[in-house]
Amino acid sequence: MSNDPNGNNCSKVGPIGKAHLDLDACLTSERIICDRCAVTCPEEVKAITMRGRRPVLDPQRCIGCGLCVLYCEADPKALEVVPLGAK
Repeated sequence: MSNDPNGNNCSKVGPIGKAHLDLDACLTSERIICDRCAVTCPEEVKAITMRGRRPVLDPQRCIGCGLCVLYCEADPKALEVVPLGAK
């Protein structure tokens, strides 16, 4: 079961937003091996998977929990979550 840093079960949350991935900002674009976003995406959701050494985001599976953003090691972050209904 996947929990956020406060211990809340993220897989029980309905979609609250959608993540957006900027591959140009991702550490993998600098040939740095990183899979933090894919590893921290809740197991029940698996909106981010690795294809080769690059993350792939499936927006249809994303629930917008933000764990990928929280654990992204890129600076600036390679991911952001846009709340549902935001423009």
